[in-house]
Amino acid sequence: MKQSARVLCAERVGQVTKTYRDIEAVTHLLEEKERDLELAARIGQSLLKQNRILTENNGNLEQQIQQLIEEVAQLKHEVSMRDDLLHLYTNSPEETEADSASSSP
Repeated sequence: MKQSARVLCAERVGQVTKTYRDIEAVTHLLEEKERDLELAARIGQSLLKQNRILTENNGNLEQQIQQLIEEVAQLKHEVSMRDDLLHLYTNSPEETEADSASSSP
């Protein structure tokens, strides 16, 4: 019986050792997962910050575009008005000369 008791004792020691190693392995995996989660959280925070900066820059660029569109529209209007004035001035002397020539005998 002493022999079987020794075998049982050795088996229990082996099982305890295996369980202890399994617990160490699980603990190690949990620590790795925790580090991965912390890294993912830092990456997520960094991406959120970059997204806020890009969104702000995008808003500023949209405002600049809108201002430039308004400025271009105003400049087009000014050019159109000047073009109209230029045509008015260039056509007036011809009309005046034509009127003078047709009214004189």
